[in-house]
Amino acid sequence: MELLVVIAIIALLLALILPAVQQAREAANRLSCQNNLKQMGLALQNYHGTFSTFPIGGFVQPRNVSTGQFPQAGTSFFVGLLPYVDQNPLYTSLNLSTPGSGDLSFGPNGPTVKDVRVSPYRCPSSTLAEIFPVFKYPAFMPSYIGISGAAPSTPVAFDFPETRLRNFSACSGVVGQMSWGGVLVANQVTSMNHIPDGVSNTIVIGESSAPVIDSAGKSIRMDGGYPLSWLRSTDSGGTGASYQNVSSRVPTRCFNLTTVRHPLGMRTAPVNGSFCQTVYPHRPLNSEHTGGAGALLCDGSVRFLSNSMDVFLLKCLSTRDDGFQIGEF
Repeated sequence: MELLVVIAIIALLLALILPAVQQAREAANRLSCQNNLKQMGLALQNYHGTFSTFPIGGFVQPRNVSTGQFPQAGTSFFVGLLPYVDQNPLYTSLNLSTPGSGDLSFGPNGPTVKDVRVSPYRCPSSTLAEIFPVFKYPAFMPSYIGISGAAPSTPVAFDFPETRLRNFSACSGVVGQMSWGGVLVANQVTSMNHIPDGVSNTIVIGESSAPVIDSAGKSIRMDGGYPLSWLRSTDSGGTGASYQNVSSRVPTRCFNLTTVRHPLGMRTAPVNGSFCQTVYPHRPLNSEHTGGAGALLCDGSVRFLSNSMDVFLLKCLSTRDDGFQIGEF
């Protein structure tokens, strides 16, 4: 009887203590995640101080099309930040001049980044696999994503006034639109001079670190680097309205960037089919943190944005020059 009483007391204590321990762990993880964003914010400021622009969101590397060598993906903005997040040895070990520098299947950097983790690019609360097989190279998947702008809720909607959009084609139709109204954009750079809305009112990097549920009830990934790693950017060339793939004449794939279309914290897949999800230009901003996700502003400050934030406000924050008065958020 005494033993049963002791066991019952221990079970009761565990029931009381365990939630507190979990809350303390999550609080520590959330602080660590925000510190990651702050570190990237400082890196962006230092990069801008050196080059007078923010890093390119991602770029394509042209090859000789006349000989059948189509453009291949260059690297993402994460690579440009490496020297400023204490990762200069990794940066100098990368081959950034050979076409396909961001493509682990055909490019030169697969062996270099194999199993390499870049800790400032990873939220400790994320339940998504940190390393994912990319062809024969297990590669790191980041928890954050660059903001290229915002788009209406559908290609024919007018609920957000953005016209700088290019349709993405896949799965026998349009799967979404990529904007160049943000700060981290494919094949071009922006600077603080290009942000009339103000650097304290414009998001440059957001959290994308939680799984979503597809129409069959299956948990899937739609984070920015998945399934081709933190290294990869786009295999489509051109800027603005001329942004397109050489063969299809429309953009087809861009990784580690998102055009904000959906509410913050979305956990339901907006498209069906695994291939459509991997080319979708509207990767959701979400996290495993309770109630919201972290976001980095262009002035280097970090905010925890609530999942209840008005989606129009989120789109305004994701656009550098929409002209709307935001106020407190």
